[in-house]
Amino acid sequence: MERRSCNLPHSKGRLSYLFRPAASGAKVHFHMAHANGFNALTYQKILDALPYEIEASAIDQRGHGQSTLPADPKRLNSWKIYEKDLLAYIDQQSHPIILGGHSMGGAVSITVAAARPQKVKALLLVDPVLPPEFAGPLLGLMRYTKLGNQIPMVKSALKRKRQFRSAQAAVENYVDKGAFKTWPREWIEDYVAGGTRRTADGVELSCAPAWEAQNFAVSGNHPWPAIRKLKCPVTLLAASEGSTCPEPISSKFKIYHQNTVVRRITGTSHFLPMEKPALIVDAINELVQKAFTF
Repeated sequence: MERRSCNLPHSKGRLSYLFRPAASGAKVHFHMAHANGFNALTYQKILDALPYEIEASAIDQRGHGQSTLPADPKRLNSWKIYEKDLLAYIDQQSHPIILGGHSMGGAVSITVAAARPQKVKALLLVDPVLPPEFAGPLLGLMRYTKLGNQIPMVKSALKRKRQFRSAQAAVENYVDKGAFKTWPREWIEDYVAGGTRRTADGVELSCAPAWEAQNFAVSGNHPWPAIRKLKCPVTLLAASEGSTCPEPISSKFKIYHQNTVVRRITGTSHFLPMEKPALIVDAINELVQKAFTF
């Protein structure tokens, strides 16, 4: 996988991204949007497993990976900035796009797909963060009163260890532990490689704990108006345990967008891409066949 840098004309910094060119004559571009706290390289095994007729990429969202765009937790009050960054990125692409997204990346991809119906031809959502439809006022209240700071995931993120003596030490810190317990070791190695920067004393996580925590604290976005506007086919893969898209939510999604295939994958957690990457690749290939006639 080749890493290139992309400079957005309106931004103060660099939007880093992974790009895997097609063998020749690509007619479709697949983009994978990562989860909060992760980075593009974390998902490279999915991108590399795609057929070479598909051009593939993943950006490091601001505050993550190798991107250097401004990321001040005190100024973050929603996920709209991620939507703007992703829109700016896909507007530069010459091919029709399939958007994929995991967790936060899935929620962001929904609104982007609705905003670019002529550009985005299909949508793959992997256990996206989807609040109940009528939770908008509550989410707004949480932002206004900062009640989101009491969410356990916020407190956990703020306590996250950031400094390590080496990348290897960082990998060992995560193997078979906590949220990483179901991850194959090579996925953890990619996560660390894409999500750390060298320091005088070793390496540190490029996603600051305060930035990751604030993403949890602002309680996501409100994607339901965008869901109603979607024109493209959608595949929604949901975890069977601890899903951020429980069955009532995925059912409501399908009511509003009937051209949606919902699959709840038995024996998976929120980290479905790491646990069942082949299913993700199969779903992408199915969407290519559904959305494009070559």
